[in-house]
Order: sequence, then structure tokens, then C-alpha cells
Amino acid sequence: MSKYKDPAFLFYPESFLVGVMDMTDEEVGQYIKLMCRQHQKGHIPDSVIKRASEAVQEKFVQDEDGKWYNERLEKEIKRRAEYTASRRRNLESKKADKDKDRPRAYREFEEEKPIEAVPMPEEVKRKAKTLGIRIGEMI
Repeated sequence: MSKYKDPAFLFYPESFLVGVMDMTDEEVGQYIKLMCRQHQKGHIPDSVIKRASEAVQEKFVQDEDGKWYNERLEKEIKRRAEYTASRRRNLESKKADKDKDRPRAYREFEEEKPIEAVPMPEEVKRKAKTLGIRIGEMI
């Protein structure tokens, strides 16, 4: 899995409202908090899910490790991860294509480190002064 942590998941209000229609407001709060926890920290330990009402617990299934998760949310998290990964690959591919079409010398120039400024030798400064050239002044 990527080191990128997705900060959000898709939320479908109509589906959510239909799914919580028979719950109390307190149960709805428990449910949304558990879904947010699942998104941020992964599957939910038994000790946490047991604090929720029975109606809320029914919205989650147990995995092979004994932890709980909402199947729909799990599907949405995976779909979004696949989508963002495909966008990232697409962007990298476009960048590679763009670089491929540019002249080699130009690509090498961009890869070089910036040139560090060095002080002007005193001999050059004296010569410039005798010629009437002002160094370091704005034109």
C-alpha cells in the first residue's frame, strides 16, 4: 500500500440516510464516528465496537483477525485508492512523455545543479573602472 494517506472518503448522503432511517440520532452519531475511525485507523477492535448499540454493530462485519469493518466503506476506500493511484501514474507517464520529446541538452541543463556565484577578481574590477564600467549598479 502507498505511503500516501487519503484524507477523505466518498460519502453518499442518500444511501446513508436510507441505511440509518431506523436509528436514533445517538446511534447515527456512533455509526459515523466508527466509519471515520475505520477510515483513519483501519478495522475496529472488538472492545471499541462493543460500546456501540446493537443497531450500529449490525452495520459492521468481522474480519479473520476478529476486527470489525463496514463493507461498503471498505469498498469505497479501495476504489478511491485505486483511482488516486491511477491519476498519479497518469501524471508520471505524461511527465515522462514530455521529457522524452525534449532535446537531450535541455534535459541535462535542467538536471544540473545551480551555478554558485564567485566574487569578481580585483583585477577585473580595476580594469572595468578604468573603462568607465560601473559594476554592481542598476542600469
